[in-house]
Amino acid sequence: RNLPAKQVYLFWSILKKDKNDWVIQKATELGVHKLIPIYSERNEKQGFNEDRARKIIIEAAEQSGRADIPAIREPIELNEAINEYATKMPLLICEQHESNQLSISGVDKLGVLIGPEGGWSDTEKELFKQHSLNHINISQFTLRAETAAIVAVAKLMSG
Repeated sequence: RNLPAKQVYLFWSILKKDKNDWVIQKATELGVHKLIPIYSERNEKQGFNEDRARKIIIEAAEQSGRADIPAIREPIELNEAINEYATKMPLLICEQHESNQLSISGVDKLGVLIGPEGGWSDTEKELFKQHSLNHINISQFTLRAETAAIVAVAKLMSG
């Protein structure tokens, strides 16, 4: 059983039910350290089931041979998430066509924020600027939110 070398915290805008399940399962298989579902301006506001999420995490951790079980917290507003975590680790915003040159080698703990299907609102983008958050471009193509979450975790875990 293995422990991941890097602690990746996945913050994702809550999606429709089965898409959340998929993100939770795959992120767990890839070695994510903590899952933080967030409320953003353009996402689902209800229907997130923490008990169901925990069950999926445990099954995925066992299936993938992980020595640990990633934590999941109750959904949190985007601004609260940034206020709570931005001082503890680098937070990266997934944005197509936007990227700051940022080296993550040697960084053992970081967070990645995945926006909702409709993208981040202007207010949310302003919030990212105020906190000087870095952007990471994970694909030349426009990805669905659930795909972006998995690609981002995979890239950061191996980076």
